[in-house]
Amino acid sequence: MKKRRNVSPKTVRIGMVGVGHRGTFLMRTLLAIPGVLVNAIADPIQENALRAQKIVKEQHGTEPA
Repeated sequence: MKKRRNVSPKTVRIGMVGVGHRGTFLMRTLLAIPGVLVNAIADPIQENALRAQKIVKEQHGTEPA
């Protein structure tokens, strides 16, 4: 069984699929909402995925998968 991160029961976990320009904008909007955690990112363009992971880590201190 995986260890769970210390998150509130009211935390909403989100996986982002596609983090180009629009997806990154939407992800930033979601990250601004208290209680939202982006814990997974997928994009066929590695540069987009890495950029999005960096944004999440900078804003929340967690690194998504």
